[in-house]
Order: sequence, then C-alpha cells, then structure tokens
Amino acid sequence: MTPLEIGFASVVAIVVLIYSGVYIPVALGAGFSFVSIWLMRDNFDPGA
Repeated sequence: MTPLEIGFASVVAIVVLIYSGVYIPVALGAGFSFVSIWLMRDNFDPGA
C-alpha cells in the first residue's frame, strides 16, 4: 500500500469509530495514527 492509501484508510477508520459513538480522543488515540505511521515508515522504531 502507498502512504496515500494508508492515510486514507486511517481517516476512514477514525471517522467510522467516531460515527459509531466512540469518543473523539479515544478514536484518535486508538492506535490508528501510530499504526499508519508504522506502516508508512515500514519499521518499528518509535525513538527515531
């Protein structure tokens, strides 16, 4: 997947969570942002 596709999928997932009744901070902090960046960078090094 390209970074654009990953970003789009992340935004869609966050919107779906918000519309399903999840609080916005929880939806944003649910890991989608972290997982999206992890997939775009293709490594798991949070300190870099």
